[in-house]
Amino acid sequence: MDWEKARNYTIIFLLILNIILFGINVHRSKESTVTAQRADTVSEYCKRNNISVECDLPEKYEPMKRVVQKDFSFDLLGMERLFFTNLTGISRTDVKNTVLLTNGLATLKVDGQHITYEDKNFAKTSDKQEALSVANRYVKAIMQSFGGFTLESINETENGREILFFDRINGYPVFGSYVKFLFRNEGGICIDISYYPVTQGGDEVDPVIASDEALYAAVAKIRQKYPEGCRVDSVTQGYFYQNATSEVIAGYRIGVQGEGFYVNAVTGEAY
Repeated sequence: MDWEKARNYTIIFLLILNIILFGINVHRSKESTVTAQRADTVSEYCKRNNISVECDLPEKYEPMKRVVQKDFSFDLLGMERLFFTNLTGISRTDVKNTVLLTNGLATLKVDGQHITYEDKNFAKTSDKQEALSVANRYVKAIMQSFGGFTLESINETENGREILFFDRINGYPVFGSYVKFLFRNEGGICIDISYYPVTQGGDEVDPVIASDEALYAAVAKIRQKYPEGCRVDSVTQGYFYQNATSEVIAGYRIGVQGEGFYVNAVTGEAY
C-alpha cells in the first residue's frame, strides 16, 4: 500500500513539474519573440519618421555564437578563368595590392578581399527570372572556389536590377561576404564580390537585441541619409565585419532601397 501511494505521489509530482517547466518554456519563448504588436509599434514609429517598413521582422532572437575571421586570399588565375572565357589578349596592371585585368571589353579588379567585374557589352536581360538565372550560374561557379552563398534579395534600382547573395554560418548570413549583381537597364553587368570567411569562435554565445529594437536604433542613421523618406525592404539577423576593430560581430542588416544599415546586436549601436 505504501509503495502504491509513493508511486501515485511521484506521478503527481512529475505532472506538476512538467506543467511548471512547460509554463517556463512558454514564458521564455514569449520573451525572445517579436510579437505582431511589437512589429506594428516599431512600424508606426518608422512611419512617423517618414520611413515605410515593407518587410516582415525576424521573430526570434536567440543568443548567437561568436565567430572569428579566417585568413583568405583569392586565386587570381581561377578568377581570371571564371570571368574571361578567352584568356588571350588580356592585359594586366598591378598597383600596390590591386590587380587589374582587361580584354578591352570587360574588366576584372582584384583588391584585397574584394573583386569587381564589369562587362558593359553584356546582353540586356529581359526580365527578373533571366537575371536571376545568370546570377545563379555565376554564384555556382564561384562556390567551386569559395563560399556558400544563398540568395538574399532582388531589388529594382534606378540603375537596374540588383541581386544580392550572402555567405552563411550557423544558419545566419555573413554580411561582409557577398556577391552582388547589377544588371544595368541599358545592358551590361557589374559583379561585386566581398569575401571575409569566418569560423566558429568557441562555445561562447552573446545575448542579442530583438529585430524591432535594431530597427529603432537604425532610424536616426536612416533619416540622416534619407531625409525625404525611404522604405525598409529587409531586416536580417546575421554577422558583419567591423573595419575599425577587425572583429566579426553579431548584428542586424537593415536593407533600405538596396543599401545596408547595420546595428550591433549586442550593444545596439547603429552604423
